[in-house]
Amino acid sequence: MRVAVLCLGLLLFVSGDLRLAYAQDSDDPDDVSGAFLPAASVFGPDWYSPSSKGFDWSPELFESVSGATYAGPSGSRIALYIFIARPSSIHGAWEAATKTFDTYRRKITDKYDYHKTEALKDIPPPVGCNKAKRFEGWDGSFGLFGALTMCAAEPNIILVAAVTGEVGGNHDHRASDAVVVTALRTGGSFATPTAERGG
Repeated sequence: MRVAVLCLGLLLFVSGDLRLAYAQDSDDPDDVSGAFLPAASVFGPDWYSPSSKGFDWSPELFESVSGATYAGPSGSRIALYIFIARPSSIHGAWEAATKTFDTYRRKITDKYDYHKTEALKDIPPPVGCNKAKRFEGWDGSFGLFGALTMCAAEPNIILVAAVTGEVGGNHDHRASDAVVVTALRTGGSFATPTAERGG
């Protein structure tokens, strides 16, 4: 059976709790969706994960949902959510992800740059993604730069990653792209490309 995985890395870290619009807390991360949640150490030695949970969200669209927040140096933050979509609801899952993408996009619209946003459309998708859309802006709440990436990967995987601050030395779309790629690799969706292995 084809399985769709919707991985949402969404910019939201409030008092160490996971929050997601329309989601209800469950228990620990589900074994399937939770398998895409990286260990905090992957992002660097000073990163930690204050919370990881399972969620009940739109059961007509998703079979399981898990998420984790990550906190790093100088106030940097990541939130990553993994959604396993029902095979019959791939389109609806993508639409739901787009709505969530737009919700968090509105959180980083300070200092909006139209020309830069348009230029992001010409950047190739992250490794492992067939298509992607991105957004960059300023998060006035935290006083940090924010970036958001949405990705579609084979066979039917959708990821959205949001970052406030810096990840891997980057604070723009390269930071949210890196979270997307890390989630895919953690879930075993693809092997490291030869070029990246140095071969």
